[in-house]
Amino acid sequence: MIHSLRVLLIPMLLALVPFSDRALAEEVDPDYIIDRADYITGEPWYQTAKSAWSIGIRAGLDDFPSSSAQGDLFQLSTDWIIPWQSIGVFSVGPQFAVLNLRSPVVGTVSDPLNLMLGATLRYQLKIMKNQPLVPTVALSWDYYRLKSAFPVAPYATGSGISFSAGLLLSLGWIDRETAKEAFQTLGMTRAYLSAELQSTSFNNTVFNREALFYLFGIRFEFE
Repeated sequence: MIHSLRVLLIPMLLALVPFSDRALAEEVDPDYIIDRADYITGEPWYQTAKSAWSIGIRAGLDDFPSSSAQGDLFQLSTDWIIPWQSIGVFSVGPQFAVLNLRSPVVGTVSDPLNLMLGATLRYQLKIMKNQPLVPTVALSWDYYRLKSAFPVAPYATGSGISFSAGLLLSLGWIDRETAKEAFQTLGMTRAYLSAELQSTSFNNTVFNREALFYLFGIRFEFE
């Protein structure tokens, strides 16, 4: 299974990384200290390299894994990882999602192409090198556009705050050989599976509702 994931993911990720970044990563052999001025003695560089940016995909389904999951949500995000951090990691960046609330709020109707976009501040608690499980929390400001039930106004719009918390599982901790290949080929420093619980507030002059989403996804970090 791990081999199949390696064959599938590496070509897909190559398309996401600029050619110049890939060329630089291929020129650097992490097994040689002289190639990296900030190499940590005794630690493989591909396990300790600092991340500069990331891209991630998350999805949540109605009624899964609990009946409290209140609709479908599919989200694409990217962020800049703030440097010069020693205890945990902060990052900030935009996100885009389509969603379909299970029980529409008053004045709206179900539509799988309801839009939500915003900006997120994320924190990852890291206390050791090559940490297998990384607790994470995030605070987002979201603007949303929901299909309206009123002919005079085709969409209901508004903005609100979302809070999420969960865990990231390091795939590099599970398969170190693939992690090394991904770093040498793509400049990818981390790959995580994510599981998060997100609370989103939908408010405007017509409606007020708190929705809960169980989001599962994958996150890739690069130099």
